[in-house]
Amino acid sequence: MRPLTTLASLLLLTTTANAGDFGEGLTNLGPSVLLENKDGRYDHWTGIGRLESRGNRRCSAVLLDTRTPDSPVHAPAYLLTSGHCTYTSLGMIATDLPIQGHVEFNYFKDTAGQRRVYPLQTLAWSSQQNIDLAVVELAVSLEQVIKDGVQPLRLAASPATPNIPVLAVGAPETTSGYTLRASACTVERLADIAEHPYVWRANLTNRCQDVLPGASGSPLLSREDNRILGITGTTTRGSRETDQCLTDAPCEVESGEGTWYADTNYASSIERLPACFANGRFDNSLPECDMAPGFALTLQNPHYLPAAANARNNDWRLPFTTNTEYVYHKLVRNPLQCQNTEGYSTGASGQTAMVTLPASLEAGIHMVCILGVDDLQAGLSAPLLSNVFTLPVQVFPDGAQPPSSQLIITPLPNGKQNIAFQRSHALPHYTYKYGPPESTDCSDNSGYKHAFYNFTLSAHLLPAKLCTRVWDLAGDPSPPREDLLEVATDNG
Repeated sequence: MRPLTTLASLLLLTTTANAGDFGEGLTNLGPSVLLENKDGRYDHWTGIGRLESRGNRRCSAVLLDTRTPDSPVHAPAYLLTSGHCTYTSLGMIATDLPIQGHVEFNYFKDTAGQRRVYPLQTLAWSSQQNIDLAVVELAVSLEQVIKDGVQPLRLAASPATPNIPVLAVGAPETTSGYTLRASACTVERLADIAEHPYVWRANLTNRCQDVLPGASGSPLLSREDNRILGITGTTTRGSRETDQCLTDAPCEVESGEGTWYADTNYASSIERLPACFANGRFDNSLPECDMAPGFALTLQNPHYLPAAANARNNDWRLPFTTNTEYVYHKLVRNPLQCQNTEGYSTGASGQTAMVTLPASLEAGIHMVCILGVDDLQAGLSAPLLSNVFTLPVQVFPDGAQPPSSQLIITPLPNGKQNIAFQRSHALPHYTYKYGPPESTDCSDNSGYKHAFYNFTLSAHLLPAKLCTRVWDLAGDPSPPREDLLEVATDNG
């Protein structure tokens, strides 16, 4: 039988016809440019668009050029985007799942009447374990999309390196709209990052401008040949150093220490992808592909994952189950060490699993590494190690004290009150309750609930007394805080 022609081999054989400077006119680290394309100047970016998936999440995405000499005429059309844009849950690597939503191409400010819209069909692969990346199959063929005038983009033939000039092209939500914008910069370094509860390895760091909400899933492109080097996943823009390593405030992890860099963007490398395509199709069972799902992990309480522990009185624990018979785990200081076979525990049951931390730990960031297997004699394969479940935990020195509870209470125009709990390492979690002002006793410990999310109090429940407590790293509560909430406006 004729051997398969892979996308990786094709990339070595092909060249880019328009090699040169695809960022013509863009200043390195300068402001982003709002793109207009009535004259066809940016036709090479018609395949970068706006993705809306189930739940109305808005992200960017890029159409992938998977064509090979052996591709069938009606080979599928695939998108690349961020894993977090597809609603995969923590501990799950999705393969071959239905997905609802659509993508809009030709997404320029001045081409609203010429948009090309296609429905999403299958989530071919999506993960947030070590990489924030998703491959989505459309309900039409690549041939049809190209006939409609949309140009796909190829993956880079080799991994990105520091100092390479790049372009960030996506659809961030800005004050001047949310159509395609482009900005120029360079890849500054490769970094492992933590953004609790996620860890993403070998990200391409850069400081291209206007990488804002909506830019997730957009391609980071080689300025020289317009090939895809990475997929933008997160940024520190709008975050604070005090929130480092938490949601929307990623930190770079090295030797067990986290460092927050202002106005820095992170893109997942695509270097694992070429080995998973053959003859125009995504196939993670190919021998050289390490994107097999491995195993699935289900957290007992996914909405409350403590981000921190205290070296003095450490009661941190992680109960979970897996879809495998056995689990291994270990604790390390750097994410890459999770992919090393050394140091894992002996196999334990995957049905009633629990990871705890040692009683005394050095301050800093620790990584909990978990692997699920069905056969203890089979060994740990490269694909399994590449998809290891990794959870960051920040250990604080002995004696850390909780500050008073920090809330943001915002009256809404409809008379409701929005309650936002300010999250940080030093405020592991809140409890709260509310009720009629005359009968609600904040000093009474009964009735308190854990605050997993921000929430809104409806106008018909107001006025109300809101009682909140913050709990320290040793599990001790602060005195309750009391807030009287009233109807913000009179709607008649």
